Amino acid sequence: MVVRSATTSYCALGMFNSVSDNPAAVREIFEKACADIGSWTNDFEMSHKTAALSECINTFQKRYLNKQKSLVMQTVWKTQGQSPLLAENAFDIIIWSDYAFSRLFVDRALNVEPTMSRHMRASAKLARCIWELSKSGKIRLAEIYRQMAFDNQTDKEFSINGQSWRNYVSTKRISKPILSKNVVEKIIEPGYIELLRPERRFDQTLYFTMRK
Repeated sequence: MVVRSATTSYCALGMFNSVSDNPAAVREIFEKACADIGSWTNDFEMSHKTAALSECINTFQKRYLNKQKSLVMQTVWKTQGQSPLLAENAFDIIIWSDYAFSRLFVDRALNVEPTMSRHMRASAKLARCIWELSKSGKIRLAEIYRQMAFDNQTDKEFSINGQSWRNYVSTKRISKPILSKNVVEKIIEPGYIELLRPERRFDQTLYFTMRK
């Protein structure tokens, strides 16, 4: 699962929006850890402060757990083992709330590392966004995301492999999705399968399954 920075920024905005009627209480959670930071762009300082910021996010989410709301719809598709053919039960969808989605990076930012990892960077930006919004209700989102790159490429925020992903998604529908592979025939009209690009993995799976 590859996540872009736009999604984590929506996550931050959505999390604050749900509690925006009580900014003072939100600020109290983040104030001590955030106000103590001299430079949000200093790799050394932030690598040692991110664990504290992540704990602030934990406190925030425990207090406002009932405020979480849907953020991401992730489609799931299953093949026959390692082959490029769809399984009989092939498709499903997972809905991530903003709180659940944030755990994908916050949980991995709790261990202090010598330099800023992508997960630490995402957590620090999330904490900073919520804190600054709690102070004034306004934020320069693009500037925060541009400044806090920490020498990492900004084309993606972070990624999570399948094994780690399964720690958060344990439903039996992962091994047996709810929708049959035959729904493809209702989605792609005859003839359009030839317009797919087999060099892309999912396109390849559809291409070979439909031509079988």
